[in-house]
Amino acid sequence: MGLSDRIFNTEAISQEPLKLDKGLSTLAELYGGIAMDKQWSLQDVIGNKSGKINAAKGRIKFGLWHSFPVQILGTYTISSKTFLWAWAATHPFVPSDLIQQALQLKSYGIKNGIGMLSKELFTAEKLHLYLIGSIASGMFDASSYHLVKGKDSITVVSLNGGTIKNKKLTDQDLTDLVIPEWFSWFEMVDERNAINTYLTAKNYEITWEGEEMVARLGKDEIRAVFDGERKLVSFS
Repeated sequence: MGLSDRIFNTEAISQEPLKLDKGLSTLAELYGGIAMDKQWSLQDVIGNKSGKINAAKGRIKFGLWHSFPVQILGTYTISSKTFLWAWAATHPFVPSDLIQQALQLKSYGIKNGIGMLSKELFTAEKLHLYLIGSIASGMFDASSYHLVKGKDSITVVSLNGGTIKNKKLTDQDLTDLVIPEWFSWFEMVDERNAINTYLTAKNYEITWEGEEMVARLGKDEIRAVFDGERKLVSFS
């Protein structure tokens, strides 16, 4: 069972990886791996519960006990396959203090020429929702992100604050679960940079033997081989 159906209480993603241009790829390379870690940690806390947003209180609640401050990023309409940012004039009303991260993403998109972040409505696939959540999770150091399902909609939110204990992930978790799922979602321009950034953020010491990366943390060791186009060839 993959992260998509475990975390988001939705069907597993079966489509091809989302091909990213350089601007979006840079963000996925920088934030995607650590965002995946955070989602596994969230799953330990909430299980398969779906969150309920209380916009008046600025919080999202899972079951009886778990509640977190929330930022609303935008809403995906399933029938039309479009995503509408929370700051858009046509989006259902959201208090201004709950769309600050969405507005910052808009500003980043305008500054860096990334249309997906600055265009209020765009055609989207479900993988775009994971990308948006991952970017917000990393850029704003959010605790995690969540997809809130409605009848014909999925709202993307980031969770900020609260007590989510980091899940201890083994080397085998990284090589068998986290990285394969991450790479199955997004086709990134520089996979070598993505792996290097992720493992460095997890405090691995990185050395290189030609195109082979050797990452060590204590007694743990991970090896990754890349081709001349910086694509991941093997991982162990």
